[in-house]
Amino acid sequence: MKKFLFFLTTILFAIVFYEKNLGANIAIFNLICIVGLLLLKRISLPTTLSKIVFTSVLTSAIFVVYHNTIPAFIFHVLNWIIFIGVLNFKHAKTLTTWLHIGLANTIMGIGLSMKSLFKHKLTTTSKGKKKLKLSLYLIPTGIILIFLFIYRIANPVFDNFMVNVIDVLFKPFDYLNFEYIPIVILGLLITSPIFFERKHPDQEEQNQKASDFLKRIRIKRARGITFKIKGLTNEYQAGVFLLISLNILLAVVNLFDISTVWINFEFEGQTLKAFVHQGTYMLIVSILISMGIVLYFFRNNLNFYKLNTKLKTLTYIWIIQNIVLTGSVFARCYHYINHFGLAYKRIGVIIFLLAVLIGLITVYLKVKHVKTIGYLWRANVLSAFILLNGLTFFNWDVLIAKYNIANYKQSYVHFIYLSQLSDSALFALQIPTEHLEHISKLQKEKYDFSDLENSSLNINGKDFQKRIQSRIETFKHKWEHTHWLEWNYAEYSCYKQLHNQ
Repeated sequence: MKKFLFFLTTILFAIVFYEKNLGANIAIFNLICIVGLLLLKRISLPTTLSKIVFTSVLTSAIFVVYHNTIPAFIFHVLNWIIFIGVLNFKHAKTLTTWLHIGLANTIMGIGLSMKSLFKHKLTTTSKGKKKLKLSLYLIPTGIILIFLFIYRIANPVFDNFMVNVIDVLFKPFDYLNFEYIPIVILGLLITSPIFFERKHPDQEEQNQKASDFLKRIRIKRARGITFKIKGLTNEYQAGVFLLISLNILLAVVNLFDISTVWINFEFEGQTLKAFVHQGTYMLIVSILISMGIVLYFFRNNLNFYKLNTKLKTLTYIWIIQNIVLTGSVFARCYHYINHFGLAYKRIGVIIFLLAVLIGLITVYLKVKHVKTIGYLWRANVLSAFILLNGLTFFNWDVLIAKYNIANYKQSYVHFIYLSQLSDSALFALQIPTEHLEHISKLQKEKYDFSDLENSSLNINGKDFQKRIQSRIETFKHKWEHTHWLEWNYAEYSCYKQLHNQ
């Protein structure tokens, strides 16, 4: 049954994806795989985490068909790799364990399937089994080919006979389409780890032993041994001194940011590149280092030190101040978007800031409830997984196009960037000539760097309109000749709106 489903799924993969773009075929292939796994009774979701992964596989497949965006496809592939880990080790506590197992099984998938398919060896007697050693036949085969070559040259009649024999033997291959071979190989690579499993006992054992809570470890030391820093008291005092100093320093930085970025920010037509990029990256680095400092002091027995109340209080203040600092980074990104529109990198910064905010909250919980680094890792990986899958819920190209054009009065319209958005956003990029002229006029009045409009970094409104119109004509022709397996809602909706205009 397993072998039959494996070959059937591989053949169906080649059929639905051969010379076709991604679309409805993604959902169809997902359905085929899930039905096959159900028939094999391999889908078992005993934990909440495994249910989240399976749900992510389904929703990301839906959004690949609905939005047809690159992020949706990338995260769908990632979800499947993690789900392959679920199929092989259902009770894992971390997504990274499943990701590791999924990647390992994907890489070794072909080997696993071949081992399963050809595991039966030649049997010669009832007493035992004997392996077929192909190397024993290489030399005789070579000698036979040499004599065949000699006899064909020496005897024209025999040579004509061999030509006819070769034609008969290879005649069936004339009807084969060898262009299918790459897609069939890709199908084997994808379906092998889905239907054939491989256990990872060492990793499973290590994962099962993992705990969310720290345990106090008492270490007996021999007398007479001295250390540069003795005992928890010295480490505690060092931590208090460091956190007092850093809190004072960060408080000054936060006051300046609140004053200049939150309250008194004024835009005077500057590019904001240095204001956002350099400041954002350095602040993010400082936040990550701050998290590392807290984790260092609360890594072991200092969690159980009776007099650590002051250190914990300073740590909580430090975490709150880093949350304020995260807010400052968000404010910088907000000003950038407000004056220069949406872009993928700016959206990425916001998602990263949300992940950092969750990270700071989990550090607080780790200190307060004496939890392990493993807990911190699991919680933050899960939050990042959910945030990244959340990106698949939206067609960002359409949102970027609509937002940037709608906010032309307050933000700079980067025409060359908009002209490179996906086909699904073309309906939102079709701007009337009068409106384009009005946008260009306002841009020149507001921005000192409006000469960029005619530079290699941008294009003017007229060139933008020509590019979009050319892309629309190409898109309409492409969509009208699209196979039903390539259908996706985003491009269908775009074509419909363009057709009705």
